[in-house]
Amino acid sequence: MRKHKSFSVLPMLLLCVGLVFLPRVVMGGANPTLQMFGGVSGERSLEMKQSLQDILSLVVFSCKMVYPQPTFAECVDRVKHGVGTAFDPHSEYMSKEEFKLFEEGAQGAFGGVGMAIRKNSPTSPVIVVNVLEDTPSARVGLLAGDVISHIVGSGNVSIPTSSLKSSADAVKLLRGTPDTTVSIRVVRKGVDKPMNFTIKREVIKSVQIKGDLIQDGEKTYALIENKQFLMRNRDAFRDKYLELAKRAGGKLSGLIIRLENNPGGQLDEAYGNTELFLGEQESIILLKSNDGIEVYTPRRGPFAQPVDITNGLPILVVVNGGSASASELFSGAMKHFGRAVIAGTSRTYGKGIVQTVYPPDFLAGAAVKLTSSEYLIGSTTDWIPVQCIGVEPDILFEYPGIKNPTRPTECDQSEHVNTGGPMANPPVHRPIKDANPELYKAGVTMLEAYKAHMLPKLLAEEEKRKQLEAQ
Repeated sequence: MRKHKSFSVLPMLLLCVGLVFLPRVVMGGANPTLQMFGGVSGERSLEMKQSLQDILSLVVFSCKMVYPQPTFAECVDRVKHGVGTAFDPHSEYMSKEEFKLFEEGAQGAFGGVGMAIRKNSPTSPVIVVNVLEDTPSARVGLLAGDVISHIVGSGNVSIPTSSLKSSADAVKLLRGTPDTTVSIRVVRKGVDKPMNFTIKREVIKSVQIKGDLIQDGEKTYALIENKQFLMRNRDAFRDKYLELAKRAGGKLSGLIIRLENNPGGQLDEAYGNTELFLGEQESIILLKSNDGIEVYTPRRGPFAQPVDITNGLPILVVVNGGSASASELFSGAMKHFGRAVIAGTSRTYGKGIVQTVYPPDFLAGAAVKLTSSEYLIGSTTDWIPVQCIGVEPDILFEYPGIKNPTRPTECDQSEHVNTGGPMANPPVHRPIKDANPELYKAGVTMLEAYKAHMLPKLLAEEEKRKQLEAQ
């Protein structure tokens, strides 16, 4: 059974999701339900059949007795969604329509507003996890951490987001035909009154990689911003680096990789990015599942890149509390293997688990997204977890005059998956400051150049935010 593994800090991204079109999973045989449990027989089989019969009876009873009474189809749909969200915040059932939205996101071209959202539980409101640059949401002033309490739906009815059963329902309300509008009410920490926004939808297309050169005296640095690890991200990153190196006349002094607010993406692509700098390793990533721990191998095989594309240039990776999942895998690997200095305004988000999407034939076009493993950074003899822990920067810093928002973390969510914990008696890793003083010193210098480069833009955004909140 082929499976497509991906990373995503949220059940649905409004820009696009790190998932491609998936092969249908065929589950044949006379009793596929029992086959899923490895094949059981005798007394255990009878016990399982009785349990399944009890579940069916409960569904029928609930559909009949609940007030107001839904149709049977509506009731069954709610039960399926309830099963999907029963395990953890990232697992979910998607109806045929919702799965279609999910696949449309992978294509990265649809009418939307340009934000990533999450619901921590079926009764919680919608939280903005990330606002994508140069999108309608960014232009009206929405921020990561904003709580969307209401969305105006059809008939101009204001719908509390706490009444929506999943983030997919919120996605359906926020998406729509380009040039139409959607209105939302937002609660922002530190602002006394709710804020109302009317956002004009437009075609959202994924721009994953942006790059520029930073001149700092006689030194030239390549700055590459990686917004999300989606399809062909690794190739786009490599091409951007080679372009900037050419523009610099081959005289780069270092590489700065910006992962601030990068919410994640595809496991293959994050792994492929590490190979651009780590070259050949015994193991970079492990997956811990119900079957044990195994070395991760990309679906399409190892990338043909055995050497560091920078030829050993110093690297600085910049993160924050909005750097999640695949971006934590990348930054954590670069730190674990001593290849880069990690700088950030805080520890990263702390999502170290993998979801797999299964569209089995028995769901007739629908799908389930289930947490299938925990990723571990390193080798079988030297690894670290990320789940509920995050990546601790080597250098903690602040932007002068910029408010660093308080962000929720992965394990602030109810029903989160706990990490299996660190390995017993792990090898000692000295801080990069001691292990490689030369690289650390270069990282400090690059960080100052990066802050000076970014500050004018960030101050302008901060001023816009203050003006908006004062209205």
